[in-house]
Amino acid sequence: MGAWLRQKEQVTSDEHYHDPSNLQSKIQKHVAFELELSANREQLGAVKVEGEALIGAGHFASMEIQARLDEVESAWRALQESSHLKRDRLNEAYQVCF
Repeated sequence: MGAWLRQKEQVTSDEHYHDPSNLQSKIQKHVAFELELSANREQLGAVKVEGEALIGAGHFASMEIQARLDEVESAWRALQESSHLKRDRLNEAYQVCF
């Protein structure tokens, strides 16, 4: 899941909203991107539940599992924040141009 989160973070960090051409298309792509994020929220929950179950069962690597769960949760929050920021910037750019 970590590689997927990193890949999606790259999508949110592009700054193509500075280029006013095809803004409507960029907004539509970002809406689709946010829908993809939403669809994968359930997978994040499943990873968390599984990790917490392993920790609760006394898994020998409980500390490492907890650290990884914390990393994934942090990366997810950062991805959500950057996605919202990109959406806001795209909308602002659209309002300025039109």
